[in-house]
This record gives sequence, C-alpha cells and structure tokens, in this order.
Amino acid sequence: MIAKNSVIIFDVKGRTGYLPRTEAGVRQNVIDGLTPFFEVQDVSLSTSTVLSDPLHQINTWPYTAVVRAKTQADYGHIRDVDSIVAHAFYTAGGELPTVTARGYEKGQSEDKPTGLSLTTALILVAVSLVALAVVKLT
Repeated sequence: MIAKNSVIIFDVKGRTGYLPRTEAGVRQNVIDGLTPFFEVQDVSLSTSTVLSDPLHQINTWPYTAVVRAKTQADYGHIRDVDSIVAHAFYTAGGELPTVTARGYEKGQSEDKPTGLSLTTALILVAVSLVALAVVKLT
C-alpha cells in the first residue's frame, strides 16, 4: 500500500516519438499530466543528443528523467503509481518509458512473497516423513 502524502522518487528512461518535441515541452507536459495525481516537487529531464544531434528535436531522442512527487491519494501498489508516471511521459513524449520507483524495486516491500512456497512445504513434509521412518526403524 502506498499511503497518501508519500514522497516518491521515480527514475524514468525513455525515447520520444517522431513528432517534433523540445525538452522543455516534454517536461511541462509531464508536469501537467502528473498534477491531478501528485504534488509534483521536481522533474529533471536530460538528454545527451543535443550535442551529438543538433536536429534531435525533429527526430526521436533518448532521455532520462528523475521525478520527485508526493501522492495525493492512497494507492494499492507501487505499480499503480508507476503507471501514472509512465502514462504522463507517454503522453508527453510519444513512447512508453521504463519507470522505477526508488526503494520499491521488485523483491522489496509489497512485492516480497510471504509464507512458504509449495516446493518448500513439500520438501519439509518429505524430510519429516523420512525422519519419522528412521525413528520408527531404530
């Protein structure tokens, strides 16, 4: 569960589509797309293609971004929040990016499985049966 007023930092990696776009335009459109769901504290967007490709604004270009935002509602899972951020970048840039919430990577928090797996339970039952058989034979 992601509680209301949680501050989350997102790392975003993506590429723009073929329509002409500027870094400032993409950044502002992302902020506009996130504002209904978050208190947007910062969006930094960077690309290295400005120096290597002066015409990158009329072509596709890769970018990385860091977003710091505070939730305005409760969410059931971090993937719900990631999808909002991904959609804002998709709308602004034209291609679906990869979004990772810092501290919520797979294997942490609610993604961590609880209890025994079926394989572990079966192994424990088998070991217990073997131990009982050995005790009864001696």
